[in-house]
Amino acid sequence: MVVTPLSGTAEVPLAASRRHNFEIGYMHKVFGQAKGKRLDLEVWADGYFYGNTNVQTGVHLKTDPAAQFIVYAPYYFHPQTDAYVGLSFEKTFGGKISEVNPLGTFDTGSRNNFTRIGVIAGSFLSPTIFAQAQLATDVQARGGAKNDIFFQVQVGKVF
Repeated sequence: MVVTPLSGTAEVPLAASRRHNFEIGYMHKVFGQAKGKRLDLEVWADGYFYGNTNVQTGVHLKTDPAAQFIVYAPYYFHPQTDAYVGLSFEKTFGGKISEVNPLGTFDTGSRNNFTRIGVIAGSFLSPTIFAQAQLATDVQARGGAKNDIFFQVQVGKVF
């Protein structure tokens, strides 16, 4: 199990607000060898807490807390590089955005609420460089764009 406590703040791009994140994860080997070819099951939960975003004098956007639930089923086929392919499921909810102005608080209709399924793949490219990718589609979206195709690549370095 992996738990990351609230770890300071992160600047949200193109906004004058801050975000705090809390994450907990559980990883379990379904079958295979721990240091060999294996199928894992990973379950992650994230919580996001946002500050206000100033729009203009007397007007700001308030974002309710949001949560994300993620399930991965990676099959590790190359033990030397931890290379894997697998399936992914993501569900987010919450994150309602309201405009607060002198006349009151009004729901903008924007949410962080979607259900996404897809495939994942990743591998160490060197002993300290890792890359992973996800190709997915949104099967449900509320208060935001429904992505027919979602593609994400991440590269990280272990220090």
